[in-house]
Amino acid sequence: MSMPRSQSAQDFASLAANDAKRNQLPMYNKLPTFPGNSQPRRGASNRLMMFIVVVVCFLWYANYGYRLLRKHEETSTSEELLVLDPSFHQPVGANSIEKVHQLGLPHVGINLFVVRRLHGPSSQLQLLLLKRSRQSVTCPSTWSLLGEHSAPRENAAATAARGLREELGVFSDDDTMLMIATCLLDEEYENKRRSVGKHRVDKQLTHVAFYEQDTRQVIDFDEEEISAIKWVTPSQLYEMTMAQATSKDFCSESNAQLVRLGLLRMCNDPRLQAIGQCNLPEDAVATDEQHVCDAFDESYAVKPQTE
Repeated sequence: MSMPRSQSAQDFASLAANDAKRNQLPMYNKLPTFPGNSQPRRGASNRLMMFIVVVVCFLWYANYGYRLLRKHEETSTSEELLVLDPSFHQPVGANSIEKVHQLGLPHVGINLFVVRRLHGPSSQLQLLLLKRSRQSVTCPSTWSLLGEHSAPRENAAATAARGLREELGVFSDDDTMLMIATCLLDEEYENKRRSVGKHRVDKQLTHVAFYEQDTRQVIDFDEEEISAIKWVTPSQLYEMTMAQATSKDFCSESNAQLVRLGLLRMCNDPRLQAIGQCNLPEDAVATDEQHVCDAFDESYAVKPQTE
């Protein structure tokens, strides 16, 4: 029995209406889950979490690699020191740091003033002091400038730049190390660690230099070598060296004198005066009883050894 023509048309219209309603249903009804499904949002959250984990791991490995590189460089360059002839002009070989100081062999080192300028109209300068760790072989828990021994085939500027990297985590080019003086240091210390010998004889050609630190640079000092750091004004540093007899801030009176001599030379240097003013006391003088210091001379810039 055939269906009336009018009823077929009505059925077709009803099917078309149902299709239209079905197309207007919310998006979540098309997913094979219950209404309110949060799977797309959860997927985005998981991707964000994975990205954060990857970034954290990258930063951790980068920091670990950076510290490993510093430690490797420090280990590889601290095995032997450059040894000079008795005139302190010609390299004659290399020896371990223990033997150099046990035998009193002439060698080369650097004292580096790390300088920064405070913001403001006064252009006041500050200088960085490092406190030796309690485990230091000589002069533990005393204050000092950044000091470093020269390795074979290394000039004074390269030694200073390496010291910045190893001790403070600051990277800079050799030509930013500005030489100001050369001093002969001849002193004997008493070691606190008997395993390396009771006495330490230091016959060192000491190059004195300064470096202007960018205030955006982050100092990440080596905690095995340094227990603390502090910034002082030039006048404060001068007063510290003058009070060495009672305060014992530095390793010895001779070291305090060497710091004071370098400070006065640096403060009179036009290159530093272009950065800022030291504002030392008017009666500031350098008492020099144990040092021979001259303006930095290329004749003392020991030529790198060839292989």
